[in-house]
Amino acid sequence: MKKSLLLFSTILSCWVAQAQQESVFTQYFNNMQAVNPAYVGSRGTFTVTGLHRSQWTGIEDAPRTQTLTMNTPIYNENFGLGVAIMNDQIGPIGSTIMNVDLAGRIRVSQNAYLSGGIKIGLNFFRANITALDLNNPSDPYFSQNVSSTLPNIGAGLYYYTPKFYLGVSIPRIVSNQLADGDLVLGEGRERRHYYFTAGARFRLSEEWEMQPMALVYFPERATTTFNVSDMFIFNEKLWLGAGWRWKESIHFAVGYNLLPELRAMYSYDFLIGDLQPYSNGSHEISLTYDLPFSSDRIQNPRYF
Repeated sequence: MKKSLLLFSTILSCWVAQAQQESVFTQYFNNMQAVNPAYVGSRGTFTVTGLHRSQWTGIEDAPRTQTLTMNTPIYNENFGLGVAIMNDQIGPIGSTIMNVDLAGRIRVSQNAYLSGGIKIGLNFFRANITALDLNNPSDPYFSQNVSSTLPNIGAGLYYYTPKFYLGVSIPRIVSNQLADGDLVLGEGRERRHYYFTAGARFRLSEEWEMQPMALVYFPERATTTFNVSDMFIFNEKLWLGAGWRWKESIHFAVGYNLLPELRAMYSYDFLIGDLQPYSNGSHEISLTYDLPFSSDRIQNPRYF
């Protein structure tokens, strides 16, 4: 029994660590709604983003995550409304999170806005315990699967101009116990996590622009993590960039604006931490579509 308990405890710890980093994607700048509810409506278009992440490829049952976010400005663009769905799976542990995001903004100068937002949602947690390959198949602690529906709220602030943004957020405020009274899951809980994001845009020449960005992530009872990235945009179409995640990976990204409204991007993480000998790295692919509200096509792609 001790070995099987230890096995599941290890898997659960990995899942909790992964779940707490639900928004720490390599392409976090393409998935800002998952980080900060105050972001919704800020692009001035109806925006749909789909993203898939395969983490630590080469390791059996490694994390896989998919997100689908949609947001739009409403009421003369002074408010924003969004819906976000995230599915996360690591081994027998998984969750599907569904959120509604609401934001309101005020103009603080001619081209600068301050937006505040809230996130309201449910986490459908599941643990397929009976699928584990145990040393002791008759262990009674692993004879029944676990599922829970966990409510949550989040909040954030987002300041932005056409060339700069700054955000702070707590997308998970309620610290739910994963399964109340369950002997295997024990005191496993969701934990609060805090984000700080920043980015800017600089024109280097008539053809080239540069977009440096940073994300700092403060999880409760875990190590602070930060990402830094720098993207170079050529002729408002081709995106090339690289970045670094503290003690974990170096990443590279390439993207292309197939249309002014549609951007595809791929990124690869080369691991530099303890998992490097065992994994082939992590992959992300995303599509972002901006639907303008007028008959005119978007003249310049949205960067933030």
